[in-house]
Amino acid sequence: MKLEFRQKILEALGIKEEDLDTPDFPKVNKDNWRVFWMLHDIRDFSFEEFIRRRADMEQGYMDGRVIVRLQKMRDILGFPIVVSSGYRSEEWNRKIGGAKNSLHLVGKAVDVVFNNTKEKMALISVGALFFNGVIVYDKHIHFDLRSYPYISLGGKQD
Repeated sequence: MKLEFRQKILEALGIKEEDLDTPDFPKVNKDNWRVFWMLHDIRDFSFEEFIRRRADMEQGYMDGRVIVRLQKMRDILGFPIVVSSGYRSEEWNRKIGGAKNSLHLVGKAVDVVFNNTKEKMALISVGALFFNGVIVYDKHIHFDLRSYPYISLGGKQD
């Protein structure tokens, strides 16, 4: 039932499910970013937003589906989406207390911050259409490409 509802909403928005996949770019890195950016019409994000630490720039990558889905969300919402965390190295993930099996480690997760309750609610509502994993924290929302649907409104405090 949920899947049918999701498909109906995406269809009403003029978005096809296949538009959310990027089989040509399972790993977007600093070397292929420009080509990915042009092919998938990524207008509102830079590679550096997804790989925050300079030390991670060489090995860091993102699953292209995360970036495409964030761009689609941005197009729908009409306000900037600010990425606070994308790819994380094991070292950095450990240092900040991230989960050992975090999808940030494989470029399949992103955290975004919001300015107010209106933005927060809009991000949750639209994000749940594009990502299976949605975890709401006090100061940010985590979106990921886990294989099963999961929404939590009670993430641990920042």
